[in-house]
Amino acid sequence: METSKVFLRDMNTGEELEILPGTVEVSWTDKDTHPIDIHHSYKFECSVNLPLMNEVAKELFFGSPGYKTACRLADELNDLIEEYHAPGTPRRERRAIRREFVKIYRIFRKHCKECKINFKFVRPEK
Repeated sequence: METSKVFLRDMNTGEELEILPGTVEVSWTDKDTHPIDIHHSYKFECSVNLPLMNEVAKELFFGSPGYKTACRLADELNDLIEEYHAPGTPRRERRAIRREFVKIYRIFRKHCKECKINFKFVRPEK
């Protein structure tokens, strides 16, 4: 399992808050549905395990509409997380962002399962 560090930066002061490392990779074959919440999930990325494919096939897959859609949805999730954790976001707006995150995450997970795309994200260790 790969670990990485994620920092949230206060743009006004430049202060960085380290989020503890803990990368979680979810396979499209996973039946496990651990709760993935906007409070403890950061840096969504799409990944594919294609060890036997040649370079041309990999390029075709990474250029496919299914993979591009998965990457776009991951970017949307990351944008919502950033917006949710931004300093000064009102409580009412955070609740709306959280609902949008849950909605997009369900679409993202279903799409990744249909297209056989794995995804990973960072979850702080407890």
